Amino acid sequence: QIAELLGEVALPAVREQIDELRAAAGASVSVEIDDAALVKRLVLKRCVYGVDLSPMGAEIAKVSLWLATFVPGLSLAYLDHNIQVGNSLIGVARPEAMAPPGEASGTGALFGDPIVEAVSKAADEAAKLRSITDRTPEEVRASAEADAAFEEATAGARRICDLWTAEPLGLAGAREEVNQKGEAIISGEASTHSEAAADLAEANSAFHWPLELAEAFARDRPGFDVVVGNPPWDEVDVEELAFYARYRPGLRSLPEAPRVEALAKLKRERPALAGHLEEERARLAAMRAYLGPASGYETGAGDPDLYKFFCQRYAELLRDGGCLGVVLPRSAFAAKGSSGFRTWLLDEAAPRRIDFLLNRKNWAFDIHPQYTVALLSAERRPSKSDERLVVAGVAASAAEFRDQVASGGISIARTALGPDGEIPLLPTQAHADLLAKLRSGGPFALGSGRWMCFPVAEFHETNDKGLWADADDGWPLWKGGSFDIFDPNGAEARLCPPSEDALKKARKPRPGSGSLIAETVDVSQRRGAVARTVGRARVAFRDVTNRTNSRTVIPCLVPPEHFLTNKAPYLAFVEENPIAEAACLAIMSSLVVDWQSRRFVEISLNFFILEGFCLPALDDVTFRALAAASARLSCVDERFSDFADATGVECGPLEDDERMRLRVDIDARVAHAWELTSEELELVFDDFTLDAVTPEYREGVRKRFAELT
Repeated sequence: QIAELLGEVALPAVREQIDELRAAAGASVSVEIDDAALVKRLVLKRCVYGVDLSPMGAEIAKVSLWLATFVPGLSLAYLDHNIQVGNSLIGVARPEAMAPPGEASGTGALFGDPIVEAVSKAADEAAKLRSITDRTPEEVRASAEADAAFEEATAGARRICDLWTAEPLGLAGAREEVNQKGEAIISGEASTHSEAAADLAEANSAFHWPLELAEAFARDRPGFDVVVGNPPWDEVDVEELAFYARYRPGLRSLPEAPRVEALAKLKRERPALAGHLEEERARLAAMRAYLGPASGYETGAGDPDLYKFFCQRYAELLRDGGCLGVVLPRSAFAAKGSSGFRTWLLDEAAPRRIDFLLNRKNWAFDIHPQYTVALLSAERRPSKSDERLVVAGVAASAAEFRDQVASGGISIARTALGPDGEIPLLPTQAHADLLAKLRSGGPFALGSGRWMCFPVAEFHETNDKGLWADADDGWPLWKGGSFDIFDPNGAEARLCPPSEDALKKARKPRPGSGSLIAETVDVSQRRGAVARTVGRARVAFRDVTNRTNSRTVIPCLVPPEHFLTNKAPYLAFVEENPIAEAACLAIMSSLVVDWQSRRFVEISLNFFILEGFCLPALDDVTFRALAAASARLSCVDERFSDFADATGVECGPLEDDERMRLRVDIDARVAHAWELTSEELELVFDDFTLDAVTPEYREGVRKRFAELT
């Protein structure tokens, strides 16, 4: 682009440097060298920067850039300043983040002006380094000397940044020392904690952006003009099974009993792995401790995935008016833990476009084959209230992706987003229009005024396994695979004694604290709802699911005297009302709700997504009809006799024709309650395979829907 610009606009200084490079190269080769090849060298030295935690990754980056900018007759450019090794998340991202006590970060009050002056001085040294064109080995050596001068210029400020970073890494008192004598430390005065802080910074590969790449921060609107990245998606944690699976591929996919045996065998064969696991846990524990408010990070809900922290870093590194282009997991645009990033993206930046792709059979990336990947392009500028968002996807092959990129995408209004800015998957404009219609309903947790509920995870599959380990008696313990829609089959069940410890754990001290209704329903009411529900028939749903499965939302009425793992969360209802519970189960089982969920679900139907569902208004006739059909479908044997009595339905097995009739009635009534058109109903059908929703079933729903309409 710059080479093309040179053909249109006179830039004498740039033209002079290009001519000098061409003359230096021409002295030793006879090949004609075009402007683009020479401009690449200038751009590389002056505009391109990169950081990687892996030294090998940084070396590979340099080699790739050398190959891309190689010019016969010229030395390879000096890139040790441009491409650096460090942890992008640990260290100071902006000088103003280091505010003294009593002053909010962002005030710019940084122990006087020494830090700002140090960054400015370092930028001057960096300018000298960039001015060297590296035509000869002598000039490359001059670049190395200029880089050393740059390091010297930042030494005092680095001590301050190391101290500031060391406190959340475990060095108590480091920041107090900065507050007490920061300017003196910058000037070279001895510090009690400086040496320990430097050791911690080195051990954790701390990277202080304003110092290491000062030229980007010592200017108006500091930061980078463009940030491009594909951050790691790993959790800042390591589970035992995931760790050992690195050394025994396929371990995680084994059934439970063979998996336990294989894991025990691996531990016997390689006892040293246990020590490595503890070392990694200790390292990650230190990093988790760092990635918190003391370091300027919001932890948010959900697992501490690294990409969530990188998203926060992008906001600090990108200058006003700059552009962002990053590869992220779908969950960055749907999970509650990333809601802060979406708020920034939608309020302080403007997404240009988000393309989604399904990495089936690794056609795009050699990892994450089961994930939907998001490609985000955005500009940092204040967003306009009436601005629409362009999304496209989901491409499942290279050919589909080429067509998708060539398309104009789907324009959606902000009102079609979830309550915390969740961004849906929308293959066509018709999908966008239907979703906007469905999002006009009321929150799922409030049940159109018919109920108030919140999700509860009873036992954690790993952390609570001591409650049922080696048990040969007790209540059945179910996980998500133990049921299907209106099918309490009990597959893969274990036994868990209803001991005092188990019941205490199940009753939860502060249930629903992160739920939608937590602000209006006090904890004592929520605690009472859970205590009343434990041991009774209750509505549960599968946590592990996928938008590409035959069905995504899989709810079921679980029999009394059963326990549930976190893979099968259940709903606690604030007021006891079995009819409302049955109606809720009916709506969750419907195709329309499933269709809505597929716009947001990736690999899990978590609480955040569930509570983001919207429901239609329910008149009395519809409410009672849904409850009756759902209760009858659920009460398949004597285990559910109490629930059947409470809802006024018969209890016992059903013929297949009657089961189909009841489910058809539910789907038709839910679609009718939302005032769908027949065309919109067909759009819902299109999301499901003919195996998942048979032609016969579709025809039954069409007929019943027409009758209701």
